[in-house]
Amino acid sequence: MFKIAGALATWSLRTGDTLLLWLERYRQRRALGGLSDHMLKDLGLSRSDAGRETDKRFWEG
Repeated sequence: MFKIAGALATWSLRTGDTLLLWLERYRQRRALGGLSDHMLKDLGLSRSDAGRETDKRFWEG
């Protein structure tokens, strides 16, 4: 019984970590998409670079 509970707890933590990672990617990509061309240039990115990143789905690394 304890092995099942431990496995469930581990799975739950991993699932939670994955969901947090996906949420962070979503937030960062939205923020990147909202930057001006000037701000992107400061980061060394073009609008097309930003577009390639913001077009990714949240689960894509």
